[in-house]
Amino acid sequence: MPENTIASKTFDYKLPNKMFDSSDSDGLTASATYNGPDKVYVFVDTDGDNKGKRIRSPGELTERDEGADVPVPVGTTRVEVTLADDPLMMAIFRVADSTIVTNDQTTVTETYGDYTIKYNGKPEIGETYVDESECVYDLDAKTWSAGYKTSPVDWDDIILQRDSQLEASDGKISPDMPDAVKTPWVTYRQALRDLPTVYKKGESDEVEAWKVEFPLAPDTKAE
Repeated sequence: MPENTIASKTFDYKLPNKMFDSSDSDGLTASATYNGPDKVYVFVDTDGDNKGKRIRSPGELTERDEGADVPVPVGTTRVEVTLADDPLMMAIFRVADSTIVTNDQTTVTETYGDYTIKYNGKPEIGETYVDESECVYDLDAKTWSAGYKTSPVDWDDIILQRDSQLEASDGKISPDMPDAVKTPWVTYRQALRDLPTVYKKGESDEVEAWKVEFPLAPDTKAE
């Protein structure tokens, strides 16, 4: 059985103007180092609605998997992806036994009222680009395209979740309840109502929805 050739490469990748933005007009980049198998084989649909997208099974195959010789599934094309030519795609594919490190990483800390969020100053490849299943291979140009991820939530989602948590806690307070039990729930429910104000919803400096942290309910168990 053949063995994988292990290689390392440091490369730059593009960043959007800000997290989950669709534009990279600011020309931002970050540096990453890949270490692992130097090539991988994937199969993409040759035609149809998913033309150029990789199929789920088989997944990415390496030299050790004899990926160059595995029979090509009907309706697909085998594509060899190499570290030398396309390190970004090798990183996106998250090849088995590989590591990807973002170089000179920093941490950003932001505080909004009682909430503090920390995130990477240089978005990592997995945070920046769509999953491998959404990448498209141009069969004619023999090139890959990988779009930027979009935010997993927007403010409509935040408000829906906030309202749901308010509704779920409606029955947690009763007039005859001791203050020691009632006050934490009153405080929690007010914090939920205050979320749009704390995160400046609708203002010129509105905080992106993905940064919003929710207050913990008084009956939340510590992990």
